[in-house]
Amino acid sequence: MKKQIQQLGYSHDAMIDAMILNPRITNKELSEQFGYGPQWVSTVKWSDAFQKRLKERQEELINPEIRMSIEERIKGIVGRSLEVLEAKLQGDVNDIPDSVVLKALELGAKGLGIGGYSSGPQLQVNIPQADHLSRLAENLLLLQKKSKEAQESSTLDGEVTDITPKE
Repeated sequence: MKKQIQQLGYSHDAMIDAMILNPRITNKELSEQFGYGPQWVSTVKWSDAFQKRLKERQEELINPEIRMSIEERIKGIVGRSLEVLEAKLQGDVNDIPDSVVLKALELGAKGLGIGGYSSGPQLQVNIPQADHLSRLAENLLLLQKKSKEAQESSTLDGEVTDITPKE
């Protein structure tokens, strides 16, 4: 069992500063900079005390206004993406790729917390993902086939009947 670091010193703070200045810095680069081995760097980096200090330091440096701005921008992107997806899904069924419909279903279920995506306690049913997606794809294709058959039968007399569901 590894010994946990209880107290951090100036070299630990300097390592935190180096990591914040260069988030892509490697353990090897840190070990060369501080004169310790990569194993020491790894042990220190993953200690509870170091992680706590790193998080505190990052919070100090990140401007709350910038953080709020990023959150607002992400919310805007999500909102716009939903609008675009809704517009695409309102188009002709035959023009919408199956992958788009399935992904919209997945994300919608996740957003609503249904279909195994709820955050509370739930019954665990192990259905292999490939089987589940295959069944969804088969059901989607069957629905498309039925839609085409209904459309063909409604146009026998040369009449075109819109079978798109109305809201």
